[in-house]
Amino acid sequence: MPVGSTAGALTEECRGAFEAIGPSWCPAWAVAWQRCYTLCRGVIEAGAPLPGPGEAMVQGEDLGVWALAQRLD
Repeated sequence: MPVGSTAGALTEECRGAFEAIGPSWCPAWAVAWQRCYTLCRGVIEAGAPLPGPGEAMVQGEDLGVWALAQRLD
């Protein structure tokens, strides 16, 4: 099969460097997933519990719905 464009692709060395940063960085995760993860992490680090579905919006994201989806997935 023909190989598609590799423009913008990470080299193995670069990917390894990013993966060494930690599990919170993963290019395989969708940007929307990473955004919600980061927002949830901020809530937790601030010492607050995650809201339940429909309880609160953070920067336009219902983190309770997102967290529940992660638990069920």
